[in-house]
Amino acid sequence: MPQGLDSPLVQQRCWCLVGAEFIVFALAMLISVGVKSDLSFQPASFVFTQWINNTGWIDGVVWFIGLVQSAYGLTAFDSVIHLIEELPSPQRNGPRIIWLSVLIGSISGMIFMIVCLFCIQSLEKVLQPPSGFPFLELLKETIGPKGGFALIVIFTTQMLGQAVSMTTTASRLTWGFARDGGLPFNNYLSHVDNYWKVPARALWFQGVIIGLVGVLYFFTEVVIQAVVSVCTIALTISYGIPILALVMFGMGDIPPGDFTLGRLRPVANWVGLTYCSVTTVFFFFPGSPTPTAIGMNYAIAVFGIMVLIAIGFWFIKGQHTYLQTDGALVEMNRAEQLEAQTGRRVYPEQDQASKRS
Repeated sequence: MPQGLDSPLVQQRCWCLVGAEFIVFALAMLISVGVKSDLSFQPASFVFTQWINNTGWIDGVVWFIGLVQSAYGLTAFDSVIHLIEELPSPQRNGPRIIWLSVLIGSISGMIFMIVCLFCIQSLEKVLQPPSGFPFLELLKETIGPKGGFALIVIFTTQMLGQAVSMTTTASRLTWGFARDGGLPFNNYLSHVDNYWKVPARALWFQGVIIGLVGVLYFFTEVVIQAVVSVCTIALTISYGIPILALVMFGMGDIPPGDFTLGRLRPVANWVGLTYCSVTTVFFFFPGSPTPTAIGMNYAIAVFGIMVLIAIGFWFIKGQHTYLQTDGALVEMNRAEQLEAQTGRRVYPEQDQASKRS
């Protein structure tokens, strides 16, 4: 079993650094626009009421397509599930982390977006930046080249820390799925390093995949846009499938945890299922009704390839190995023993985490 990498003190320091960076960026732009005579704030009407649509789609379709970026920023809040076996009191802390990440991300993202809209000087340069990065152009216009470069260095450094966290959660997901026989080469990927006490092979596997995706950026930006869209779509579908199962079959013999929505649960399920269904369809739309080869949304092609690979693996090997490996059988037997001892259903990750708490 991999050992936990993050202590509460480290997590608190990470939150402080992210919060401080958010405040520094917002204040730097606001102060720069406020004190420089050649700069001015955009009116409130531009920020809150002006609607710009140059895509060719009707406004309603544009609104749904535009959700892909905000949805991408708020996806992966389920990352805590990948580390649930290393989390103290998972039944209480897991749901708390999920809803707090959505709440904090929504509030901070909305505030930062309002700040950016007020500070925009040339909308044309931001929409079509010479550097290819709209946010970099915004910093250059407001703070200046040197100040913008300094903030980008801070931002990039903080992103390296985020990359470590994302790679950690992705490696745990890979390791857990391989342990249960759900991936090719499951025996190799489910190995836990005896010295480091982490799934090093799963970490390297994730690093190679991330590196290959990064290399694609040097060839065409279209591929990166497709990958970003597919990430959002795939995560949304993965959230919608268990919700659909709950709507169709109910909770059954699944015991309620420490966190429950009570009477709001059916409403939340239907709202979530509707959101997942509608947005998934619109996220496959291209940026205009008559797209060029460069402007086409190739997310549908990438997603289709992923689905074919997954289905092919399931029929070739997955149906014979999933939940049939030694590691999966050990965890299921432990859960059955605990259920018999306590008189209620206990999941393996709950037992592992309770031993660490």
